[in-house]
Amino acid sequence: MDKENLRIPIAIVIAGFFVAIAVILVGMMSSKQSNTSAVKFQSNLPSIRPISDKDHIKGSLSADIIMLEYSDLECAVCKKFHETMNKTIDSYGKLGKVAWVFRHLPISELHSKARTEAEAAECAGMIAGPDKFWDVINRIYAITPGDNGLDLNLLPSIVLTSGVTEDALSKCMAGNEVKKIVENDYQDGLIATENLPGTPHNIWLLKNRLSSNAEKKLTSIFLSFNYPPQITNDKKAIIISGGLPNDLVKLFIEAILLK
Repeated sequence: MDKENLRIPIAIVIAGFFVAIAVILVGMMSSKQSNTSAVKFQSNLPSIRPISDKDHIKGSLSADIIMLEYSDLECAVCKKFHETMNKTIDSYGKLGKVAWVFRHLPISELHSKARTEAEAAECAGMIAGPDKFWDVINRIYAITPGDNGLDLNLLPSIVLTSGVTEDALSKCMAGNEVKKIVENDYQDGLIATENLPGTPHNIWLLKNRLSSNAEKKLTSIFLSFNYPPQITNDKKAIIISGGLPNDLVKLFIEAILLK
Protein backbone atom coordinates (compact mmCIF):
# COMPACT_ATOMS: atom_id res chain seq x y z
CA MET A 1 0.00 0.00 0.00
CA ASP A 2 1.49 3.38 -1.05
CA LYS A 3 1.71 6.46 1.17
CA GLU A 4 -1.36 8.00 -0.44
CA ASN A 5 -3.45 4.97 0.39
CA LEU A 6 -2.17 4.90 3.99
CA ARG A 7 -3.45 8.37 4.77
CA ILE A 8 -7.09 7.36 5.26
CA PRO A 9 -6.60 4.51 7.79
CA ILE A 10 -4.03 6.60 9.70
CA ALA A 11 -6.48 9.50 9.86
CA ILE A 12 -9.16 7.14 11.15
CA VAL A 13 -6.86 5.83 13.91
CA ILE A 14 -5.87 9.36 14.95
CA ALA A 15 -9.49 10.50 14.98
CA GLY A 16 -10.46 7.47 17.07
CA PHE A 17 -7.69 8.24 19.54
CA PHE A 18 -8.92 11.79 20.07
CA VAL A 19 -12.54 10.62 20.41
CA ALA A 20 -11.46 8.15 23.10
CA ILE A 21 -9.59 10.88 24.98
CA ALA A 22 -12.63 13.15 24.76
CA VAL A 23 -14.91 10.41 26.15
CA ILE A 24 -12.54 9.82 29.07
CA LEU A 25 -12.34 13.54 29.87
CA VAL A 26 -16.11 13.96 29.71
CA GLY A 27 -16.51 10.96 31.99
CA MET A 28 -14.07 12.40 34.49
CA MET A 29 -15.85 15.77 34.43
CA SER A 30 -19.24 14.11 34.84
CA SER A 31 -17.96 12.06 37.77
CA LYS A 32 -16.55 15.16 39.43
CA GLN A 33 -19.78 17.08 38.86
CA SER A 34 -21.78 14.12 40.21
CA ASN A 35 -19.65 13.97 43.38
CA THR A 36 -19.88 17.71 43.89
CA SER A 37 -23.64 17.73 43.49
CA ALA A 38 -23.88 14.90 46.03
CA VAL A 39 -22.82 17.35 48.75
CA LYS A 40 -26.17 19.00 48.98
CA PHE A 41 -28.02 21.23 51.38
CA GLN A 42 -31.54 20.47 52.51
CA SER A 43 -34.23 23.06 53.09
CA ASN A 44 -34.61 22.63 56.82
CA LEU A 45 -34.16 20.41 59.82
CA PRO A 46 -36.82 17.71 60.36
CA SER A 47 -39.38 18.68 63.01
CA ILE A 48 -37.78 16.62 65.74
CA ARG A 49 -38.63 16.93 69.43
CA PRO A 50 -36.72 19.77 71.09
CA ILE A 51 -33.96 18.61 73.40
CA SER A 52 -34.88 18.96 77.08
CA ASP A 53 -33.74 17.87 80.52
CA LYS A 54 -35.86 14.74 80.01
CA ASP A 55 -33.36 13.53 77.42
CA HIS A 56 -30.30 11.41 78.19
CA ILE A 57 -27.46 13.91 77.99
CA LYS A 58 -23.71 13.70 78.43
CA GLY A 59 -21.95 17.04 78.50
CA SER A 60 -23.35 20.56 78.54
CA LEU A 61 -26.18 21.69 76.29
CA SER A 62 -24.25 24.93 75.83
CA ALA A 63 -21.57 22.97 73.95
CA ASP A 64 -20.51 24.02 70.46
CA ILE A 65 -21.86 20.78 69.01
CA ILE A 66 -24.75 18.70 70.34
CA MET A 67 -24.60 15.22 68.82
CA LEU A 68 -28.15 13.87 68.83
CA GLU A 69 -28.02 10.14 68.18
CA TYR A 70 -30.91 7.80 67.36
CA SER A 71 -29.74 4.28 68.09
CA ASP A 72 -30.78 0.63 68.27
CA LEU A 73 -29.22 -1.42 71.08
CA GLU A 74 -28.93 -4.50 68.85
CA CYS A 75 -27.43 -2.71 65.86
CA ALA A 76 -23.87 -3.94 65.23
CA VAL A 77 -22.82 -0.63 63.66
CA CYS A 78 -24.32 1.24 66.63
CA LYS A 79 -22.28 -0.97 68.97
CA LYS A 80 -19.06 0.18 67.30
CA PHE A 81 -20.19 3.78 67.02
CA HIS A 82 -21.05 3.79 70.72
CA GLU A 83 -17.36 3.28 71.48
CA THR A 84 -16.55 6.23 69.24
CA MET A 85 -19.08 8.45 70.99
CA ASN A 86 -17.71 7.58 74.43
CA LYS A 87 -14.21 8.49 73.23
CA THR A 88 -15.54 11.71 71.71
CA ILE A 89 -17.10 12.78 74.99
CA ASP A 90 -13.91 11.90 76.85
CA SER A 91 -11.94 14.12 74.46
CA TYR A 92 -14.31 17.01 73.84
CA GLY A 93 -17.03 16.90 76.50
CA LYS A 94 -14.99 18.35 79.34
CA LEU A 95 -13.80 21.13 77.03
CA GLY A 96 -17.38 22.21 76.39
CA LYS A 97 -17.02 21.44 72.71
CA VAL A 98 -19.39 18.47 72.41
CA ALA A 99 -22.49 17.11 74.14
CA TRP A 100 -24.20 13.80 73.40
CA VAL A 101 -27.94 13.17 73.45
CA PHE A 102 -29.14 9.57 73.10
CA ARG A 103 -32.58 8.58 71.80
CA HIS A 104 -33.94 5.12 71.04
CA LEU A 105 -34.75 3.95 67.54
CA PRO A 106 -35.32 0.18 67.96
CA ILE A 107 -35.95 -1.34 64.53
CA SER A 108 -38.04 -4.31 65.59
CA GLU A 109 -38.28 -5.75 62.10
CA LEU A 110 -34.55 -6.44 62.31
CA HIS A 111 -33.91 -6.60 66.05
CA SER A 112 -36.86 -7.89 68.03
CA LYS A 113 -34.94 -7.63 71.34
CA ALA A 114 -33.90 -4.00 71.01
CA ARG A 115 -37.09 -2.43 72.36
CA THR A 116 -37.05 -4.63 75.48
CA GLU A 117 -33.42 -3.67 76.09
CA ALA A 118 -34.27 0.02 75.63
CA GLU A 119 -37.09 -0.25 78.16
CA ALA A 120 -34.78 -1.99 80.66
CA ALA A 121 -32.20 0.80 80.30
CA GLU A 122 -34.93 3.37 80.85
CA CYS A 123 -35.98 1.55 84.01
CA ALA A 124 -32.43 1.73 85.34
CA GLY A 125 -32.40 5.47 84.72
CA MET A 126 -35.80 6.03 86.30
CA ILE A 127 -35.09 3.97 89.40
CA ALA A 128 -31.37 4.53 90.07
CA GLY A 129 -30.65 7.85 88.34
CA PRO A 130 -29.59 9.16 84.91
CA ASP A 131 -26.02 7.87 85.15
CA LYS A 132 -27.32 4.32 85.51
CA PHE A 133 -29.06 4.58 82.16
CA TRP A 134 -25.68 5.15 80.55
CA ASP A 135 -24.12 2.34 82.60
CA VAL A 136 -26.72 -0.11 81.34
CA ILE A 137 -26.48 0.78 77.65
CA ASN A 138 -22.68 0.66 77.93
CA ARG A 139 -22.95 -2.87 79.31
CA ILE A 140 -25.52 -3.97 76.75
CA TYR A 141 -23.32 -2.78 73.88
CA ALA A 142 -20.28 -4.42 75.49
CA ILE A 143 -22.00 -7.80 75.88
CA THR A 144 -24.23 -8.12 72.82
CA PRO A 145 -22.58 -9.34 69.62
CA GLY A 146 -25.11 -7.19 67.78
CA ASP A 147 -27.69 -8.18 65.18
CA ASN A 148 -30.19 -9.32 67.83
CA GLY A 149 -27.61 -11.55 69.46
CA LEU A 150 -28.02 -10.71 73.15
CA ASP A 151 -29.39 -13.50 75.35
CA LEU A 152 -32.31 -11.71 77.04
CA ASN A 153 -31.85 -13.95 80.07
CA LEU A 154 -28.78 -11.81 80.78
CA LEU A 155 -30.73 -8.55 80.72
CA PRO A 156 -31.92 -8.57 84.38
CA SER A 157 -28.39 -9.20 85.66
CA ILE A 158 -27.10 -6.35 83.49
CA VAL A 159 -29.64 -3.96 84.99
CA LEU A 160 -29.26 -5.25 88.57
CA THR A 161 -25.57 -4.25 88.52
CA SER A 162 -26.77 -0.64 88.35
CA GLY A 163 -28.27 -0.92 91.83
CA VAL A 164 -31.84 -1.70 90.78
CA THR A 165 -33.60 -4.46 92.71
CA GLU A 166 -35.20 -7.33 90.85
CA ASP A 167 -38.65 -6.43 92.21
CA ALA A 168 -38.32 -2.79 91.17
CA LEU A 169 -37.17 -3.80 87.69
CA SER A 170 -40.08 -6.23 87.25
CA LYS A 171 -42.64 -3.60 88.24
CA CYS A 172 -41.05 -1.00 85.98
CA MET A 173 -40.90 -3.30 82.96
CA ALA A 174 -44.55 -4.29 83.46
CA GLY A 175 -45.70 -0.66 83.53
CA ASN A 176 -46.55 1.65 80.66
CA GLU A 177 -44.27 4.57 81.48
CA VAL A 178 -41.05 3.18 79.99
CA LYS A 179 -42.95 1.83 77.01
CA LYS A 180 -44.22 5.36 76.30
CA ILE A 181 -40.72 6.81 76.66
CA VAL A 182 -39.22 4.38 74.15
CA GLU A 183 -42.17 4.72 71.77
CA ASN A 184 -41.92 8.53 71.88
CA ASP A 185 -38.24 8.28 70.98
CA TYR A 186 -39.06 5.83 68.21
CA GLN A 187 -41.69 8.12 66.71
CA ASP A 188 -39.28 11.04 66.90
CA GLY A 189 -36.70 8.87 65.16
CA LEU A 190 -39.12 8.24 62.30
CA ILE A 191 -39.43 12.00 61.87
CA ALA A 192 -35.66 12.43 62.03
CA THR A 193 -35.10 9.75 59.36
CA GLU A 194 -38.08 10.85 57.27
CA ASN A 195 -39.77 7.47 57.82
CA LEU A 196 -36.76 5.55 56.53
CA PRO A 197 -35.34 4.36 59.85
CA GLY A 198 -31.72 3.35 59.91
CA THR A 199 -29.26 3.40 62.77
CA PRO A 200 -27.19 5.03 63.98
CA HIS A 201 -28.75 8.24 62.73
CA ASN A 202 -27.15 11.46 63.91
CA ILE A 203 -28.12 15.10 63.86
CA TRP A 204 -25.34 17.41 64.94
CA LEU A 205 -26.83 20.66 66.21
CA LEU A 206 -24.40 23.57 66.09
CA LYS A 207 -24.23 26.43 68.55
CA ASN A 208 -22.91 28.75 65.84
CA ARG A 209 -23.51 28.93 62.12
CA LEU A 210 -20.77 27.23 60.10
CA SER A 211 -18.04 29.62 59.01
CA SER A 212 -17.12 29.70 55.33
CA ASN A 213 -13.83 27.95 56.19
CA ALA A 214 -15.69 25.23 58.07
CA GLU A 215 -18.14 24.75 55.22
CA LYS A 216 -15.34 24.44 52.65
CA LYS A 217 -13.48 21.93 54.77
CA LEU A 218 -16.56 19.80 55.40
CA THR A 219 -17.54 19.88 51.74
CA SER A 220 -14.11 18.61 50.73
CA ILE A 221 -14.44 15.76 53.25
CA PHE A 222 -17.97 14.89 52.12
CA LEU A 223 -16.82 14.36 48.52
CA SER A 224 -15.40 10.99 49.55
CA PHE A 225 -18.82 9.72 50.73
CA ASN A 226 -21.16 7.70 48.53
CA TYR A 227 -24.03 9.06 50.61
CA PRO A 228 -22.64 12.28 52.08
CA PRO A 229 -23.93 14.02 55.20
CA GLN A 230 -26.23 16.97 54.67
CA ILE A 231 -25.77 20.51 55.91
CA THR A 232 -29.05 22.34 56.53
CA ASN A 233 -29.66 25.60 54.71
CA ASP A 234 -29.22 27.65 57.87
CA LYS A 235 -25.82 25.93 58.30
CA LYS A 236 -26.55 25.18 61.94
CA ALA A 237 -27.02 21.42 61.69
CA ILE A 238 -25.45 18.43 59.96
CA ILE A 239 -27.39 15.23 59.32
CA ILE A 240 -25.35 12.03 59.20
CA SER A 241 -26.71 8.58 58.45
CA GLY A 242 -24.61 5.65 59.63
CA GLY A 243 -21.71 5.22 62.01
CA LEU A 244 -18.42 7.05 61.67
CA PRO A 245 -14.97 5.89 62.83
CA ASN A 246 -13.28 7.81 65.61
CA ASP A 247 -10.72 9.53 63.36
CA LEU A 248 -13.42 10.82 61.03
CA VAL A 249 -15.54 12.14 63.91
CA LYS A 250 -12.50 14.08 65.12
CA LEU A 251 -11.95 15.42 61.61
CA PHE A 252 -15.59 16.57 61.42
CA ILE A 253 -15.43 18.26 64.82
CA GLU A 254 -12.22 20.11 64.08
CA ALA A 255 -13.66 21.25 60.71
CA ILE A 256 -16.88 22.49 62.33
CA LEU A 257 -14.93 24.50 64.91
CA LEU A 258 -12.93 26.37 62.24
CA LYS A 259 -13.41 30.13 62.39
